[in-house]
Parts: sequence; structure tokens; C-alpha cells
Amino acid sequence: MANTISPNMGLIVPTVASEPGPEWAQDINASLSTIDQHNHSAGQGVQIQPNGLNINADLPFNSNNATILRSVRFAPQVATLNLSTDIGCLYVVNNELYYNDVTGGHMIQVTLNGSVNAGAGSITGLPSGTASASYSAGTFVFQSATSTSANIDGGSYVFRNNTAGSNGVTVNPPASIPSNYGLFLPTIPGTQSFLTLDASGNIAPYASISQGIQRSNLAPVGQQNSASCGVFTSSTVFASPVRNLSVTITTSGRPVMIFCQSDASGSACGFSNSGTSATWGLYKNGASPQLAIFQIAGTSTQISPPSSILYLDNPTAGTYTYNISVNTAGGTSTTENMVLVAYEL
Repeated sequence: MANTISPNMGLIVPTVASEPGPEWAQDINASLSTIDQHNHSAGQGVQIQPNGLNINADLPFNSNNATILRSVRFAPQVATLNLSTDIGCLYVVNNELYYNDVTGGHMIQVTLNGSVNAGAGSITGLPSGTASASYSAGTFVFQSATSTSANIDGGSYVFRNNTAGSNGVTVNPPASIPSNYGLFLPTIPGTQSFLTLDASGNIAPYASISQGIQRSNLAPVGQQNSASCGVFTSSTVFASPVRNLSVTITTSGRPVMIFCQSDASGSACGFSNSGTSATWGLYKNGASPQLAIFQIAGTSTQISPPSSILYLDNPTAGTYTYNISVNTAGGTSTTENMVLVAYEL
């Protein structure tokens, strides 16, 4: 009967009780020599399967690579690895990936809560796949989501030209900020214009510079009119307040024009005196001396117009009361059908 050949290593297997002695011994010796050289590689014995391994110590690769791996699956540790031999290691603690470097033995956390761990000096809190910070064509780009810009919260900002060594312009917030507020830039006007700022922080073009600062371009000013004095007469030599010719105005600090004008009743209006002389005084907040004294010549048939009293005051911002009093040296003075006007310019 012919001998058989093993399929994996080509060993000669003598047929029992049929192969003569010398050939049988030679075949056995040849097979033993082949068995002595086998290493379980292809053609050198049956390859070892995973269930045939019992790795119970570190498995050296002798500085060779582990190749054609589908993945590496780590056994999660409960704490970072900190033995003196735990260097150059990649491992998992709980649900996070760590790396221990070689030179300093630093235990570096690579992931955090499902994202790459930014670590010191980097931007934290960027949701994976949405927010981003990048640099492109000379511009830092911050996005809260894909194609959506993000806000930046900072202190002072320094603006420079995009040239080496450029000086900068620092833009600062007010020294004291009682609450948060926003400033909203305007769209570009068609012509060079003055700008306004409203209480909501909106900056807007208001009037063309070519028009200059005109009354029509300014916000409404304060103006107060008194009630009519009717026909008021006085014969006292002491200052006597003229009935109703008192007006109170709150100013912003601009000049205030004070004057008399007709009460629009259609009746004759003006100042007159039947005696030798009379003076009308303009007072502010009732204080003496008067702001101005107007000596108005006239008789009962010669009436001076309301415009005889005209005064430009320069107060600071505040609230003021102006009034007219008359002092009659002789005869009777008459103040007819007028109102007192205070007008902030």
C-alpha cells in the first residue's frame, strides 16, 4: 500500500505493516526533520486560530507594525494608567480616549463628551459638526452653525491695517456700563450725512452735510408760552409782577430766547405809561437783580410794541422760571394782551 502525504506540511506518513524497514525509518526521519522546522506559517503547519491563543503577558511586536487591522477595541480602565512603563500608550478611561506621552509621562485626554478635547490654549465647547473656528485667506472665521456667523464676546478690540508693524486703533466700551445694550450700524446713506443715535442704540443718517446744521435738521427744541396778561395796569413804585407773564422751561443747556408777543386775541397789545416813566424788568427764578430792565417811553396814546422786551439768556441745563414785573415811577403803566415766550435755540 502506498504511503500518504499530510496536506499541511507534506509529511510522509508510512503505511503500517506494509512499508519495509529501511524506507519506513527514512520516511519517519524526514518527517521529523520537517516537523522540527515548522512555524505554523502557510505550508508550515496548521495556522493558529484565536481560540488557540492564551495571551497572558505583553505581546511584543519587536518594533513592527500591526497591519490590516479593521479596528482596535480597548478595554475601558477605571483610572488613567500611571506606571513607569505606561508611556507611549493609547487607552480608554471610562468613555474617553487618553494618550500618555513618552518624554514627560503626561496623561493627555484626547476626547471629551463625544468630541475632541480642545485642551489648554484651544477653543472649548465647539459642538461637533456645527460651530467652528477657522482661518481662511487672512481672515479668522467664527461660525455658530454651518454658514451661520457666531458672536464674539471680548473686551477692547485693536484694529490694525493688514501690514507688518501697523499701529492699531483700540476701541473700548464705556468705563461704566449699568446694563447691557447694543449699537446697530446704519446702512450707507446716499450722501455724506450727519448721524443720530436713538435710545435703542440705532445709528442712522439724519441729514445731509451739504445742508449744514439747520433748524429743520434739529430735533424739536423746548418752547413754553405763558397765558395772556389781558389788560394789566399798575401804579406802584415797587416791582409788581405782571399778571400771567411767567413761564417755566426745562433746557438742555442751549441758549434761551425770552420775549413778549401778541396773545393772538386780535386786541391792541403793547406797553404804555400815563406818567413820567415806567420800567419793566425780566427776572429768572425770582432772583434779584433782574436779568434786564426795559425802560419803555410812551403815553396812553403811544404804545410800545411787545418786541420791546427781548433777551437772550445762556443757562446751563436745568429748569428755569422767567417772569415780567413792572415799576411805575408816576402815573399808571399798562401791559396789554401779551404772552411771555421762552424758546430754547
